[in-house]
Amino acid sequence: MLKYQAASFSGKIGRKGFLMRFSGKKEGREALLYIVTGVFTTLVNFFVFSLLDFGLARLGVAGKLAYKFAYAAAFLAAVIFAYWSNKLYVFQNKDMSLPRLLREFSAFLAARLFSGAVCFLLMILLVDIMELGHSLAWALSSVFNLGFNYLASKFWIFREKMHE
Repeated sequence: MLKYQAASFSGKIGRKGFLMRFSGKKEGREALLYIVTGVFTTLVNFFVFSLLDFGLARLGVAGKLAYKFAYAAAFLAAVIFAYWSNKLYVFQNKDMSLPRLLREFSAFLAARLFSGAVCFLLMILLVDIMELGHSLAWALSSVFNLGFNYLASKFWIFREKMHE
């Protein structure tokens, strides 16, 4: 019996693909892929920041300017990675015309800057005014950030009608 169930299970996954089988519909697949690419985007941000911060310190460039440069460069690297992974894998938008790429990327960057500013203000509210712990405040602001950026990408940046 177990042998039949295992074979049947793998057959179902093989025909429809794991993500489609897991989520059951397009929106679920998109949301799951968005979370997965978000994890990779976070890793890109972390590694670029860490490498630059460490590298600049090894070169003798320390202090307040070094970490700010490392943070800005890591943010830009993460935004570029997130744009392409969202465009190609999450929302499966294959239009590579230059006008569309410029519109999408500028909208994507604007949304990320806006959500980053809102999260910064939310951190101040949660930590300084409501006196929550740093980690809890970061987690709550990250939930907002994830939701806002997904909705902005789905309904504004990568939607089809915007570009027709």
